[in-house]
Parts: sequence; C-alpha cells; structure tokens
Amino acid sequence: MVNEPNRPSILRSVRRVAAVERMDAQKTGIIFEGAAATSCLRCKAVVPLTNALPLSTLLCPSCGAKVFVPGRVGGFLLREHIGDGEMGSIYRATDESLNRDVAVKLVRGCHADDPESCERLRREARAAGKLNHPRVAQVYALNFSNGQPYLVMELVTGEDFAQKLEREKRIDERTVLRMALDVADGLSALNREGLVHGDIKPGNIVLDRDGNAKLVDFGLSGMTRRDGRGDFVGTPNYIAPELLRGAVDTHRSDLYSLGVTLYHLLSGRLPHDGESPEDVLKARLLQPPIPLGKHARHVSFTTRKLVMRMLETSPAKRQVNSEALAAEIREALARLDSSASDSPGAWRLICRFFQRLRLPRRPQHARLHAPLYVLVAIGLCLAVVIAFLIATNEPLHDQLSSWRSVVVRTLRPTQAAAPPLSKSATPLSQGPAHEAKPSWKSTNLGENTQRGSTIQVGETLTIQGTGTDMWQGYDSCRFVWTKTSGDYVFSAQIVAITDNSSLATTGLLVKGTDLETGPGLLFGFLGSGELFLQLRQPKQRLLQLTRPKNSVTIVKRSGLPIRLPTFLKVIRRGSIFETSLSPDGKDWTPFATCELDLPTGNTVGFVVSAQELDTLATAKFATIRLQGAALTNDVTEAHPLRRNGPARQIP
Repeated sequence: MVNEPNRPSILRSVRRVAAVERMDAQKTGIIFEGAAATSCLRCKAVVPLTNALPLSTLLCPSCGAKVFVPGRVGGFLLREHIGDGEMGSIYRATDESLNRDVAVKLVRGCHADDPESCERLRREARAAGKLNHPRVAQVYALNFSNGQPYLVMELVTGEDFAQKLEREKRIDERTVLRMALDVADGLSALNREGLVHGDIKPGNIVLDRDGNAKLVDFGLSGMTRRDGRGDFVGTPNYIAPELLRGAVDTHRSDLYSLGVTLYHLLSGRLPHDGESPEDVLKARLLQPPIPLGKHARHVSFTTRKLVMRMLETSPAKRQVNSEALAAEIREALARLDSSASDSPGAWRLICRFFQRLRLPRRPQHARLHAPLYVLVAIGLCLAVVIAFLIATNEPLHDQLSSWRSVVVRTLRPTQAAAPPLSKSATPLSQGPAHEAKPSWKSTNLGENTQRGSTIQVGETLTIQGTGTDMWQGYDSCRFVWTKTSGDYVFSAQIVAITDNSSLATTGLLVKGTDLETGPGLLFGFLGSGELFLQLRQPKQRLLQLTRPKNSVTIVKRSGLPIRLPTFLKVIRRGSIFETSLSPDGKDWTPFATCELDLPTGNTVGFVVSAQELDTLATAKFATIRLQGAALTNDVTEAHPLRRNGPARQIP
C-alpha cells in the first residue's frame, strides 16, 4: 500500500483552490463528521476546512501541497489515505478513546439493506476478532454508520511486497519461501476459525519490524463479490478461477491467490498474459498457467512444483490446506539449504566423490595398461555428462546429492554423542541410559485409513492421516512407529494437533510387538485441546467376519485445553507407565501413572486420527527423543531422524 507522495504546485494567488480527489464518504454512504481545521504536513501551516468534504484533498494556501481533509466516524478520526483494496479503501486513523493508531477499511460492495448479509458480516467479524495471530493483522471491530459497514483493524507499518517487488524486480527464492511460510501459518489460523482472507496479493503482505511477513487488509466473505452494477469485485491478477465462475471464497481460493503472488515475486511476471484485466481473467478461465520455469529457471525444481500445484484450476488438485502447503515449503527450504551446503557445484561434487573413493596410487615406474586408459576415458566422459545433467536438471541433481550422501555415510559412518536423560527423569533400572536414533516407518491402521502421508524435516514430523473411532478404542489412525525394548523414556514436542473434530486424536501410542493387536497406551490430545491418557484393551473377535470390539479405560482427562506447543513424555518401568508434560521440555509436571502388561518388546510412535470419515487430519511433532537401556533399531530399511537435511517422505 503506497502513500501518494506530496508534489508541490505553483500558485498564482493565495486563494485556496479545492481539488476533491476522493469521495469515499459519498461512495459508501457513511456519514462523516468534518473537522474545523487541519495542518499542512509540509509547512505546518493551519489549513481551514470550511465547506470541505471529509476524505477529500485540497491545496495548502501557504505552500501549495496537497492536504488530506480528515473525517470522524464512531470515535475514529481518519487522517490519511494509505491504500485501496478491491473491497474498500484503507485509512490511517486515530482511535480517540484509546489514543492509538488503527487502520479503518471502508467497505464497498456490501448490500446494507440485506439483513442476512449484514448478519453474516457480524458473525465473521466476531470470529475474526477472537483471532490473535502474529501473522494476521488483528480485527478490532466491525461498526456501521448509516447502515454501512466499516472495519477497524490493526495498523501494520512496514514495506509491503508490492513495493519490494517494484524496487527489486525479482525477489530471492529463500526470501519468498520464508514469506510464504509465514503467510501459510496465518492462513492456517484463519482456517481454524472458518475464515478466509479473500484478497491475498503482494500489497497485502507486509514485513513487520522483525522481518516477518504479516497479512493485512483482511476481507470477509460477507462482503459480496458483486457490486451494485453486478460487476465482479476482486484483484484480477490474483483471483482464483472458481470465484470467477460464481463459487464462494474458500481456503483453497486463498491458496491460489498466494500461488499467483509467489509466481509474481519469483519471476517478475504473472502466470497468465493479457493486455487488459479482462484478457487476464479470460486466460485464467480458459488456459493453463505458463510454467514458472519458463520465466524463472533460477528457481529450484521443488519450489516450481509447489507453486504450479497451487495454481491448479481445480481446487481439489491444489494442496489440501495451508498445513500441507507449509510442509512443502519447509521441504523446499531444506532442499535449498542442503544444496548450498552439500552441493557446492557440479565439478566439485564429482571431484569430492572420486576423492572419497580413495583409489590406491600406482607406483611411478608401473606402466599404465590400455584397459586402464579406457576406463579413465570412460570415467571422464561420464563425469562430463553428469556435470551437464546436474546443471540442467534439478530432479537429477537432487537424486545424485541424496545418493552421494548415502554413499558418504556408508563409507564414513559417524556416531554422535547422545545427550543424557533429563534431570527431572528418574534413572532407569536397567543399566546406563542412552539415547537412540530410532528408525521410523508409517502405516495406516483400521478400515477407514487408506490415505495419509508423513514428511520429515530435520527433527520435525508432519503427519497427515484419516481414521474414525480412535477415541472409542478402535485402532483407526495413521501410525508412525519404531521398535524398542526394556525400560525407556519416549518424549516429543506436540507442535500442532488435528482439530477436525472435538474427538480427533493426536498423541503418543505405545503397543506390544504386534501393530494391529494387543493392548496399548495412548497419551495425547483431543481435537478440543484436552490432554488425556487412555488404556486400550482389545477383546477377542466374536466372528471371523465381524469387527473386533475394543474396550478403553480413561485414566485421566484434563477437562480444559492445554496450550500448544507442549512436550509429552512416557516413561516405562516394567509394567508401570508414567506420563508427564512440560511447556519447555525441561520442567516436567506429572500427569498420570498406570499399569499395563506389555511384553518386553514395544512398538512406540505417533498417531493422527481425524474422527470424521474421509477427512484428512494434520499434526506436527518435533524434538523427538527415545532413551533407554536396551533399545533396538530392527527397522533397518527406514531412515533415521537427522538434525539437518532435506525433507523426505517416510515409507
């Protein structure tokens, strides 16, 4: 949002010449109270405002600079026009009751005489008012004047990405991805409240004082997409195609607008060409977007892929939600970091590979035979071909880098020192404690868990899965597991839980050696945010074709939501299991203790279950620790968690 610069004018006389340029008071129907006088920002002279229209501009009689005519409505004094959105104009204002600066948006295109539309606006404004997220400008109030609405919002000062793009022409890939990650977090917060932004574009993404991106100019779906003449309201360069066909705003239409924004920032171009806004809209409906690689070959393949997926014409083909998008963005960032640190160039990559082979040196007096010459020539030719392919094909580059890492780890295995047990944990009974690097595998348990994914970035697992009836005792979930034995301490930070339903389940699951049968212990969160500990005792199958019936025992339930993120821990001592929680992973508070007869070998891991049929749930786990005296890692085909490295899919 760019402020119009002051431009001096040469006057022939000192008589005031009014030049009304903005009349939002008349356009919106809002009744403003005028001020008697204001001061010129340039010369500080007092400018009388007799008969001047609020929110218009006039010329300073002393220096000729443009002066904004303030207007007052509902205790807010609008002092400066700072930008225009497709659904209204934004003004810097002073909340006179609290003496603070705010942003006031005068809503256009709202049917004030439609009670249903006004009530929908009020409902969404109440929901938005409850949202307090660092990546979304807060909504303070929705007020009405003369039956017309206006929004009072947090004023975010800083450079927006439209200004940044205008200055830099193209923006660095890492900067764009970090911004996209911030925006995705903000969209996730909106989605949890059932809200959409409705007007994502570079000008509505502002960098705050800490360098983090923040969504501003929040829109409400109650603001109709059609104006009084029936014309479509929306930024033509960023609007989702389904909205042009008459669909309502959704979370995935926000993802599309964010995708166009990323495309524009990375390439300096838009994904659809057109000489006019009408041509752009028509192309969006009838033609696929121009591949990002055509305008931005410097952008990595992973980033190109995720942006083009966001630009799918069909909403169902885009990322399922902003949580899934955030996982893809983290993967792209991890690949960039891995490429910068592990792949410093094609030629150096080849040289390092051959150096690590450590071929024996031949004596100087030894003669090279013809077959050796042939092998050297073939090797050099292959090196040239590989260097060319690496320079021109990003997927092959990623595969070779990963293959090289595996070879290096195989030739030079390293052992990292394991940290000791937490001071608050009681020493285990069997031998000296140590921390293992468990290997993880994913599986779907139950009848309704055909879908799911598990993505690992460093020590963070993002798990998506379906499932129903987990709370009732049926193993119906996405289960990411490893094996251990004896006494142990299993802990993790719960970063985000699935909240598709109040009974959706996210937590730590402990079972015997068999994944699908036998008793178990579930320690985690419900979708409502409550913490619980549950014992699961499956009964015998009555008939071969009937569904097995389970029984559960609720050992403890918090009753109130627990603030996230938080750490959970399970300690096994024989048949006794102790559970505790901690806000920081250092000071632990006991939650509950129970007794469960499990074999020496255990299967431990993480579960995600949506509770609702055909619903994909998402949860995040980090800082995973498995400590004990007798730990096993017999799932050798899976990859261990690493502190660094690119994101990947866990089998």
